[in-house]
Amino acid sequence: MLDFIVLGAQKAGTSTLHELLAQSSEVALPWTKETHFFRDEEKFLKGVEWYRKQFKDVQGNVKVYGEIDPEYMYFPECIERIGSICDTPKLIIVLREPISRALSHYRMSQRRGYEPLTFYDALVEESARLEGGDRFSQIHHSYIGRGLYAEQIERITSQLPDSELLVLKFDDLYTSQDSAVKTLNTICDFIGISSNGITVDVTLKHNKAAVPRFNGLRDLVYGQGKVKKLVGKFIPSRDLKIRMMKFIDRVNMKPADKSQSEAAQCPYFVYEKLINDLYKLRMIADIDVSHWIESYYGCLEKR
Repeated sequence: MLDFIVLGAQKAGTSTLHELLAQSSEVALPWTKETHFFRDEEKFLKGVEWYRKQFKDVQGNVKVYGEIDPEYMYFPECIERIGSICDTPKLIIVLREPISRALSHYRMSQRRGYEPLTFYDALVEESARLEGGDRFSQIHHSYIGRGLYAEQIERITSQLPDSELLVLKFDDLYTSQDSAVKTLNTICDFIGISSNGITVDVTLKHNKAAVPRFNGLRDLVYGQGKVKKLVGKFIPSRDLKIRMMKFIDRVNMKPADKSQSEAAQCPYFVYEKLINDLYKLRMIADIDVSHWIESYYGCLEKR
């Protein structure tokens, strides 16, 4: 069914990676990024044929089918469902420094009107929110939980033991042109395609941090109000509704303040939890995260 899946992490540049691979005529991707097929039970129950229809206009020279959906890494049921349908797909995971990832996630939830708390308070309340079992919080308030990479990778490799796994760092793909080209070549070799025809430009970023110009339009896109339901009745085409909402969201956004001051406002226990997980990650994933660990120790020493 799928030859490869980019499982995550969320807010680790998966939108840009999707745009890069979409340039290749050898890759078939869903017409919309992140179908959530393996996460959303309602969509999963529609079956494989529904999922196949998400891959449109597939050309004859396609070598591999894949999907890029960062929701799949975090939710255990996603991996179980992938294993029930796909025959040992190759797996790719891109990791971002966890606190930067958490802050980007927080700003996205805040932008969508889902987060009333400050960043610090949201981290303090995260465990209580998630332990309540609320699906909404699991999706939108899992700031630190999604950054516990070792836990997730151990679970994924145990659930899909026969799948090859490539673990990369966000920095390798998005900080310098040379590093980005090298990393893209690694990805292409891994999934079995040529990198010819794929243009890499690290100055271009997709899904950049933004804030809404008008909260009313934001709520139309992300809320569940009467106006949205009314619009849905008059536009029966699912494809058209998705495109329209994406267009409204895009024109309603303006660049966010790039200040990272909130990143220093993390509770003490967050650093401890992340440091422990990163030590474990270093052992199981053969990836150098020493600079992340050192930066966290530096933050603790300043307290």
